[in-house]
Amino acid sequence: MGSFGLIRGVIFGAGAVLVLLGFGSLGLGEPFFANSLWLIAIGGFLMIVAVLERRRYRSEEAERSNNPIGPGGG
Repeated sequence: MGSFGLIRGVIFGAGAVLVLLGFGSLGLGEPFFANSLWLIAIGGFLMIVAVLERRRYRSEEAERSNNPIGPGGG
């Protein structure tokens, strides 16, 4: 999985925890409603970023051939 896969997993897990905390705090009543929505939104964003990040920076050909990550630059 590599270090980048581990980091993506940690980010996705943190997002999932935030979403669960947000849904859990919805039951605490009106004073926590706005905070709950923020937790759900931020957690959802982290989960989406963790899933889409790999596709954003690698070409389809590199994904199919499972080539290692190359050096950056132009």
